[in-house]
Amino acid sequence: MRGHLFRFLLVLLILFANGCSSRKGQTILIKGSDTEVNLVLDLAEVYMAKDPAISVAITGGGSGLGIAALLNGKTQVCNSSRPLSQDEINLARERGIDLRTTVFAMDAVAIIVNKAVGLNTISLEELATIYSGNLSNWQSVGGRIGLISLYGRQTSSGTYIYLRDKVIQRDYSPKIRELNGTAQVIEAVSQDPHGIGYVGVGYISDIPKQGIYT
Repeated sequence: MRGHLFRFLLVLLILFANGCSSRKGQTILIKGSDTEVNLVLDLAEVYMAKDPAISVAITGGGSGLGIAALLNGKTQVCNSSRPLSQDEINLARERGIDLRTTVFAMDAVAIIVNKAVGLNTISLEELATIYSGNLSNWQSVGGRIGLISLYGRQTSSGTYIYLRDKVIQRDYSPKIRELNGTAQVIEAVSQDPHGIGYVGVGYISDIPKQGIYT
């Protein structure tokens, strides 16, 4: 399936306008997208090597949780795989928070399927039909006979929102199993012979070893 179902995502860095000035012993708190955690860890290592007086603490949890933490004063920086919603923009204004939004990278979404399904390719239209729950058997799209098991991220995930709004363009099936992180989605699909899921493209390097098509 490689090369057929990648979709580009905007990756956003959101900062307090007065945050992150260099001070000896300062810790910069970053929270947000699980998709970007590995990249942000690498960037933080480079930053701390150039300015050893600064410590950078990074946690994931999803874009929505990161944005909420930023608006509630619990973090200084939020990395997000989706734009701010209008409600979030309005809340920032109400609270007098001056935000800067910077696109610092591009990402892609990869669709992963257990190899036991026997599927080599799938169209975006078929993917939308599967994830909306209107198609429930793999045989209908060229796979082996078997009910489709849907896996995805929780609602706070920017990837969850991106796939829903840009690809599925309707609500997810109520049968989807929403998991807390990308690693959990990969593990679930690798263990389920009928499984399908979606992950950030940066996580797929080891997937062929786990019985999964991407």
